Amino acid sequence: MNHSLRKARHDDFEVLYKINKEAYKPYVEQIWGWDEDWQYNFFKENLEIEKINIVMIDNEPVGFISIDYRADLIFGESIAILPEYQSKGIGTNIISELIAESKQLAVPFYIQVFKVNTRARVLYERLGFELHGESETHFKFKMEPAPSN
Repeated sequence: MNHSLRKARHDDFEVLYKINKEAYKPYVEQIWGWDEDWQYNFFKENLEIEKINIVMIDNEPVGFISIDYRADLIFGESIAILPEYQSKGIGTNIISELIAESKQLAVPFYIQVFKVNTRARVLYERLGFELHGESETHFKFKMEPAPSN
């Protein structure tokens, strides 16, 4: 399934929150429980719009990625795809593009996943990420760029 990315704008907040809620609610419920008001306010207060690209299919928003580009690494803060678009290769394509970018920049690529999100963990491991650490709620993965010749 072909996708495109577009930079998020401040007027995308409601769409971004809807995607966040639909993609992450099942996992958040298992870990902390879902408090709608708290989640909405937390998302609003912590949204860094400049880091976000919206995943588009046929001019419809179906997900978003939040990527933190630093001088010495790329950190995939969040990759959220609406449930009905999951398992269609979109996440794999996005992660693969970011892996290629990290190799081109010769910096490691870090990503994290809720421990209860086993599907995403399997994807990251299949793509070559190695477990780098963990917190109470997340696994942290890292991919080092291949050494240049």
